[in-house]
Amino acid sequence: MTKILKNLFLLFSIAATAMYFTSCEKYSYVIEPIVPPDDPVFYNLDIQPIFDAKCTSCHRGSIAPDLRPDNSYKALSEGGYINMPAEDCKLYDYAINRTSHMSYTSQEEKGTIYAWLLQGAENIEFTEED
Repeated sequence: MTKILKNLFLLFSIAATAMYFTSCEKYSYVIEPIVPPDDPVFYNLDIQPIFDAKCTSCHRGSIAPDLRPDNSYKALSEGGYINMPAEDCKLYDYAINRTSHMSYTSQEEKGTIYAWLLQGAENIEFTEED
């Protein structure tokens, strides 16, 4: 009986070690802002289209935050998703770091969101005069 327990322990140890070394959670991803620091990121032109294409299929009112165009900025700002500094924002965590959401947006989209957060996450809208 002792030999069987030793073999089970050895097998469990090997399996646990293999799971540890193949786990994606240990990797960190570096996201660089896509937009140069001097170029403003416009909420309506750059950020909302990402939400429309990638996020509103789930976040359309029943799952917070509500990222539909008429509600998104208010839901983000009042829901504590865009507090500063950028790396401490819930939006940064969910859109860029959270494993369950990482595949929804491209590296470029993540970089655009990150640049917007670094610029203060303002609701700056693009107008024809800009």
